[in-house]
Amino acid sequence: MARPDPEHRSVLVEVFYGGHGTAEAAQRLRIPHGTAKSRLFYGLRKLRDSLPPLAA
Repeated sequence: MARPDPEHRSVLVEVFYGGHGTAEAAQRLRIPHGTAKSRLFYGLRKLRDSLPPLAA
């Protein structure tokens, strides 16, 4: 089961728990904005893939 690694998790936490946008999350984490956007995208994908499918 794939789970977001710490690099992806830190961006997810800043955006969803901290309420920051990707630009502010990037600034707070001292990473480029494009990197924050990429880590958010791939972190969400790993998180989604780690969850069991919903019953229809």
